[in-house]
Amino acid sequence: MVVAVIALGLVGAGCGGSDSDTGSGTSAVIPKAEFVKSAEKVCADRGKERIGVGETINYENYETAGGKFDEAEFVDAVEKALNEKIYPSLQRQSDELEALGLPEGDEAKVERMWENLAKGVDLLEKEGITGLGGDGFDTFEKEANEYDLTCKVF
Repeated sequence: MVVAVIALGLVGAGCGGSDSDTGSGTSAVIPKAEFVKSAEKVCADRGKERIGVGETINYENYETAGGKFDEAEFVDAVEKALNEKIYPSLQRQSDELEALGLPEGDEAKVERMWENLAKGVDLLEKEGITGLGGDGFDTFEKEANEYDLTCKVF
């Protein structure tokens, strides 16, 4: 039931922080504390978008009158949500994070983190549901966690 796991992942999306303030671009070098605070806000805003979408796809809504699960209809709904809501939200998150500037002394580390997020977003756009299986998002989340950012994709 890979599809069920994906749908549950959509519902469980989240990040720390609140409203977004995207700063002035990746060429700027900013203090780490300011960077972390701004990145948390971006992640929280975009995470809220994805949580809302995930909550609209309820597994139980795809049971037929006979009590069987209509996987094809469910997959269609998930694909539609990915294409119309999830992918655009992740693309905005990636763009907004890159626009923050880079934390002083950690420029290369954070650029790699953003590259891994962008790879995951690109894979999701190209492959839809199957693109969720790539490790771009996993690598990004691990790097973000190691950098003390609460920034989950799903």
